[in-house]
Amino acid sequence: MKQTSLLHGRDDKVSGTLEEELLEIPDTVETVDAGTVPAPEVVVIRSKKKADSLLFGSGFTRLVGVSYVASLSLIQDLFADGYEEIELVVGIEFSEELKKELKEKDQETVLRMARKVEEGRLRLYFPTKKPDHSKLFMLSRPGHVRILNGSANLTESARLGKQVNTVWVLDLPEDHPFAASQIKVYERENRKDCVQFMGDLVEELRNRIENNRTETEVVEAWLNRNPEAEEDFEENEAVPMEDVFLGFILN
Repeated sequence: MKQTSLLHGRDDKVSGTLEEELLEIPDTVETVDAGTVPAPEVVVIRSKKKADSLLFGSGFTRLVGVSYVASLSLIQDLFADGYEEIELVVGIEFSEELKKELKEKDQETVLRMARKVEEGRLRLYFPTKKPDHSKLFMLSRPGHVRILNGSANLTESARLGKQVNTVWVLDLPEDHPFAASQIKVYERENRKDCVQFMGDLVEELRNRIENNRTETEVVEAWLNRNPEAEEDFEENEAVPMEDVFLGFILN
């Protein structure tokens, strides 16, 4: 599925009338005749077999979407099934949980994921402002797009049927205008104000030889890094010594 970009977004301001609001909608936003969009199939997921029938074995090579939480093991399985590219906004700042999951795996697994990030094949993002509770997945292969929207996250719990989830499933031709509109909404509303997971690890691996470090040392340090402790340390470091002495004298 060819990724499209929204060139002009709306300003988040309150207009006086509905007519003014309509006039503010940029011409580049495509409108979709609802009558041209087929009714989605409503699917209740109670088992792994049902979940896998939506994600696996259909020749999809690309996944773009949003999941409130996610399992790295499921992402690995998608790559093993033939997906070539996965971009996912994880709705909450979930990096420490994902690191915990990576700690349970061998270092080669972590390095394989880092290589996918460096190659642009894996892009995991976290929102920096508000959590995103959406569950939207757009799967594609040449000529075909499948859109999933419902209550299921991209997690092993949802896949294994440990919870009941309902999703609607819409299969469309790759060039259908509704598919393009969904990508635009995702780019404009979900992917904005996000930071990328593992981007710092990739950068450190690039610089490891210059810094005289092995891949193992870099990965180990990254997995065990505590961002909160580093932030506290940086804040303490930023306090000028004269302020410390002044505070001591005044107290």
